Amino acid sequence: MSTVEDLLARKEELVREIADLKQTEKKLDDEIAALDEEVEDDVTKIDEELAHHQYFDELIQNLMTEGIRQVEIDKHRRNDAKRQKRENAMKRSNDEYEELRERLAPAICLENAYRLGGLTAFPVNDPQAGDSDRFLGIRFDIFDPYSFKYTTPHYVILRKNPKNDLWEIFKTTVPKYVPLNTIAYEHLNDDMIRFVGHVRRYLVQLQLKKAIFLKLQEKLESPSGLDHDLDFTKISVNVKDKLEIVLICDLYRVTKAMVTYVDPEVSSASKQIELLLSGLSFNDLDEKFLEVIASVV
Repeated sequence: MSTVEDLLARKEELVREIADLKQTEKKLDDEIAALDEEVEDDVTKIDEELAHHQYFDELIQNLMTEGIRQVEIDKHRRNDAKRQKRENAMKRSNDEYEELRERLAPAICLENAYRLGGLTAFPVNDPQAGDSDRFLGIRFDIFDPYSFKYTTPHYVILRKNPKNDLWEIFKTTVPKYVPLNTIAYEHLNDDMIRFVGHVRRYLVQLQLKKAIFLKLQEKLESPSGLDHDLDFTKISVNVKDKLEIVLICDLYRVTKAMVTYVDPEVSSASKQIELLLSGLSFNDLDEKFLEVIASVV
């Protein structure tokens, strides 16, 4: 338990601490006042410098404005020069193209005339290279009777094998489903004319078959639809959600027809449709197909 003496001693200690704190507070107040004076002096100096620079800027304003304007003028001149250079280059290129086209026009017309036949050959290397020229390009131009336009040409690049001096297929754009290697094995080095003739007939017949089925697809009444694989070997036709007809085709005709009925009302017509469509030639397929469907659906 604290005695009176202890309490008095504690009171004296607190009084000393309060005095120390007041002294510290006074020192801090003095430091704050000194800092305020320094800040005020700095602000005054900044204002004087700003006033000086504003006065200085006013003196050289015309000079600086003229310099900036000259920089902009030089920049526009450089841009105009670049644009003029591009335009001159483009004009020169167009002129050279027109001159080249005019000079080569007879040769281009002659080449186009040959291409109308659907089959042309061209050198892949320099024609003056002599024996070192061992490549030959063959181009197939196929007319599409569906769009009345020529399709994108197909190319076969042949290379002569230096080991046996026989031609072989080097590069081609002919679709993979065309048996190009088989035709080459049978005819390429025995009779190149027969080789290219077989390839072209294959491509022509494929395009004809494609055109026929695309034409048939347009004639189908909704909700009927047609689906096919890449070479139109297998064609599936949905007829008004009542029949599903699958046609298996070679290059020239429907070799087999398979019918699955969806609507039981037409189930009796399935075999009849298969018989009528099997063996049907492509020449009049779209009309005969629609006649057969109309008679049973």
